[in-house]
Amino acid sequence: MVLGAGPVGAFAIKLLSAGGIRDLTVVEINKNRLEWARRFGAAILVEKSGDEALKEIRELYPEGVDVVIDAVGSEITRRLAINAVRRVVGLFSLVYMIMKLGYQVM
Repeated sequence: MVLGAGPVGAFAIKLLSAGGIRDLTVVEINKNRLEWARRFGAAILVEKSGDEALKEIRELYPEGVDVVIDAVGSEITRRLAINAVRRVVGLFSLVYMIMKLGYQVM
């Protein structure tokens, strides 16, 4: 899942699509950016943020998503990433990436 479809998110979407990822979910509130995300290969588009986005993601993926790329970097998207990721697989990767970027983990 990619959070944000601005320049960084669009690049991530394009790379993941080129790498063969077909079940790619993108969360973005800007309709134009969502359209670009679709053109770049996103399969599922979520036009919500915060708790509303998390609710939809949990409906789509009750166990959570395997990997989250936060291309926004805000407090809201960090919280969304942590709460949306599958607890067994992705949380370690997410925490590792956050720590590498110098953020404090709770």
